[in-house]
Amino acid sequence: MTSAAEFFGSFLREELARVAQIERSGVGSNTIASLVVAAALQHRGIGRSLLQHLVNLYGADELRVQTAVLNVPALTLHRQSDFV
Repeated sequence: MTSAAEFFGSFLREELARVAQIERSGVGSNTIASLVVAAALQHRGIGRSLLQHLVNLYGADELRVQTAVLNVPALTLHRQSDFV
């Protein structure tokens, strides 16, 4: 089985604001391996909007998320977005 990665990012006032990495392992097997928002821009809905963009792009049924068990902000976002 082959895996490929896709990266998404956006800038705010010429600074990288957010980045996401999608690991693609085949049809119906896309994992959000990383979703990061610049520290100075957190808690403004930027990560949530990126997650929503990925859901719109891939479809909620085609996406999985992974994060560290101690990453409370990410777990909260995932729960609120119906991933957990």
